Amino acid sequence: MKPRGRRRVTARRPRAARRPAGAAGGGNGVIETLRAEVARLRESESAAQTALARKEHMLEAVLHLGRVLSSIKDLKQLVASSMVPELVQLLNADRGSVFLMDDAKQELYSIIALGAELKEIRFPINTGLAGYVARTGEALKVADAHLDERFNPEFDHKTGYRTRSVLAVPMRDHAGRRIGVIQVINKKTGEVFTREDEELLVAIASEASIAILNTRLVQDLRELFDSVIVTMSAALDARDAMTAGHTHRVTEYSVGIARRMGYARENLERVRTAGMLHDIGKIGTPDAVLKKPGNLTRDEFEIIKQHAAYTRVIVRNLKLPPALQGLAEEAAGHHERMDGTGYPDGLKGAVIPEVARLMAVADVFDAITSKRHYREAMPIDQALDIIRKGSGPHFDPACVEAFMRYFEEELRDRFAARASGAGDPA
Repeated sequence: MKPRGRRRVTARRPRAARRPAGAAGGGNGVIETLRAEVARLRESESAAQTALARKEHMLEAVLHLGRVLSSIKDLKQLVASSMVPELVQLLNADRGSVFLMDDAKQELYSIIALGAELKEIRFPINTGLAGYVARTGEALKVADAHLDERFNPEFDHKTGYRTRSVLAVPMRDHAGRRIGVIQVINKKTGEVFTREDEELLVAIASEASIAILNTRLVQDLRELFDSVIVTMSAALDARDAMTAGHTHRVTEYSVGIARRMGYARENLERVRTAGMLHDIGKIGTPDAVLKKPGNLTRDEFEIIKQHAAYTRVIVRNLKLPPALQGLAEEAAGHHERMDGTGYPDGLKGAVIPEVARLMAVADVFDAITSKRHYREAMPIDQALDIIRKGSGPHFDPACVEAFMRYFEEELRDRFAARASGAGDPA
């Protein structure tokens, strides 16, 4: 048996380390890949930051609009003077409109500002792009309105305006019922409105709906309050045909004076309300005194004087809104005198509420120029002379001056017509 030969041991060479695929040229491939990834992430982060900034701007814009709208309680002013200008600015549009639905008439109407006046425009709900949105509840984004068969070109034909891009969305109440349409026209960049614009307008429509519904609620409550006042005033007038109309005339004159004294619109409403209530306390005056055909005795005059205090009690018992606090003192104070000799409290000078001071002029002027059970109406020149002489001791001179301007501007022709038998100041 042959002896086995020894195996030759051969030293193995170590294998070269494998490189990652695509990593030619050493580690340069890995570095380039990482660099590309970092650049992509940075670009993505920048886009995200830009998108975040846009969303934050949209949110702030909508919140700002909500704050602006919530402070306005008059529907016409809300729509024409506040909502539309904000809408146009936020959407960078050439024009904007807010259309409200009149379900009873099946119409849409919009309120536009023409200088200092507000004008209402109406059209059938089955007309135009806004009408389509109102009927269907669908948002609408149109690149060229004149190529859309739903568009009503009547406005463009009348005015020469060229409507191109349009974005319109519905406004809804808390129950999802459609209450109107909010619309913007012609983006100023010349481009069409974007999806982001639509998102912003939908958010604006939500805030606008809340503001409109709240304003309508306030308006409805105001109309209810007014109807109560008018009914109370009518009940007072019904007691004595001779003095019927006095409340309305004093109210009219008082508002005319206040307007010449620079009262703002909301304060004119306050004057109007005080005027309608100023004699409501006469409900408690006995007919024997109220309708007496001759001069009153001292005791009877004391009874008549009580109506001012009764007025204050009645008005204080009304559930007045915060804006009308103090109205009871204004309505009751129209018999106070600047020298302190008036009633019911003997107030003097500037302590008398200004509304009561101007109403004092209106009340005396109507009383002496109207027929009463115990005398005929006083001639107008004599009445004006009494008002002038009362300036200082009886009346606030500023109120007298305002009344005189008001009389010359609005009342003189009316009284001249009455004197000639052609008209009546009421």
